Amino acid sequence: MLWFSAFNLVWVSLSIALSKPPYSLNPTQIGLYSLAGVLGLLVTRWAGSLTDCHGPHVVVIGCLIAAAIGATILLIDIGNPVLCVIGLAIFDAGCFGDQTANRVAVVSINPPQFGNYSSVYLTLYYAAGAIGSSLVMPILLIWGWTRVAVVGVVWPPRARSSNC
Repeated sequence: MLWFSAFNLVWVSLSIALSKPPYSLNPTQIGLYSLAGVLGLLVTRWAGSLTDCHGPHVVVIGCLIAAAIGATILLIDIGNPVLCVIGLAIFDAGCFGDQTANRVAVVSINPPQFGNYSSVYLTLYYAAGAIGSSLVMPILLIWGWTRVAVVGVVWPPRARSSNC
């Protein structure tokens, strides 16, 4: 779940950082960055297949490493649209691949009780996302974009201990 906190923290902070100088992008320009998230959608099917073959633990580890790599790329220069989109695409792919593998792990706990387990999982998942969103302004105002990106690098691998 910790990765979803990082996911929200990175995306909301990025939107705010890009709207301010020296970037001063308008809402439409910032919104176009969300197209990088399409890779996250495309990865889910592949992550599901890998999870079926290798189990959720292996896929979770690989995806969280990918998310950390994507956030590391974001540390280089969010003002460079190509690097920023590449970093976001890899970050999203890692996060949503992880989500796919985690859902398989939740189903496998007790398949007849999938609905109950799924509701608990999703409640915690969105609570973690809300925590990430609530940390945006304190982290961004006090430490700036670089610290946000560092959280994006550090939190996904740390999430491994709370997954599966």
